[in-house]
Amino acid sequence: MSTTTIMSRAAAVVGALLLGVSVASCSDSGDGADTSTTSSTTSTSTSARATTGTTAGAGTGGDGIAVGEPTPGGGGGNGGGGGGGGDPVDDRCSLAALSQAYGDGPGDIVGVAHCDGDWAVSQGSDDSLNRVFMHRDHGWVGFAADSVNPTTGTACYSADRLQQIGAPAGVRALLPWCDRGQPPEPCSIDALHRTAGTGDLDTLIWCDGLWMRAGQWQTDNVRNFYLGGYLWRDFPADGTSEATGYPCYTQGRLDRENVPAGLRAYLMVCEDAQ
Repeated sequence: MSTTTIMSRAAAVVGALLLGVSVASCSDSGDGADTSTTSSTTSTSTSARATTGTTAGAGTGGDGIAVGEPTPGGGGGNGGGGGGGGDPVDDRCSLAALSQAYGDGPGDIVGVAHCDGDWAVSQGSDDSLNRVFMHRDHGWVGFAADSVNPTTGTACYSADRLQQIGAPAGVRALLPWCDRGQPPEPCSIDALHRTAGTGDLDTLIWCDGLWMRAGQWQTDNVRNFYLGGYLWRDFPADGTSEATGYPCYTQGRLDRENVPAGLRAYLMVCEDAQ
């Protein structure tokens, strides 16, 4: 066999071996590329879900979403809700506006206990159902209670939840929260100030734990209250006496409401009411 023939065959064998290695290398590289692409896609998808889920990350989230704030239509939380939205409402602090809340939704709402335009507290059919709301660019966002009071079995807000959403002290006072410790004595100005609109009252005149009379020092700003659930509630007069100009109550109402004698001593009975 000639030297030329031997060299030709050797070159062919080496070429075939190199071709096989190249094919194997391409095959391995392809599998690796597919795995890398799949991993990258999964990572991106997971990251997107984390960013646009029902809560934002630490600190203030993107698009003006605060820590722990459900995104529009996110839903979730105790009591559920979600969805949100509706026809435009002129009065941001109206019942209609809160009823369109996103996030955990409006919950059981029969009225508005507090609203300053940035924060609101709904009045539930029971005080334990009051819910906190934060106003964002897309409207009100409702935050449902995140825990249950072991004593009463009703929903309540943990201190961590309220701190996470940044609810101010005046708003917290109107919510059923779990970690308040010992509540203030009912017959105290601190207890009265848990009721919205009583910040100007600084003097306790009379109280038996169920009824209260309080006023503003050295003024004629005096109001009467009864204890309803967690809060002191106004006991407004029935009219005004023509003779004195002071508020007065009908005898029938005082009897129906079982107003105690101690408080009645401060009240005027309407005989010539306007």
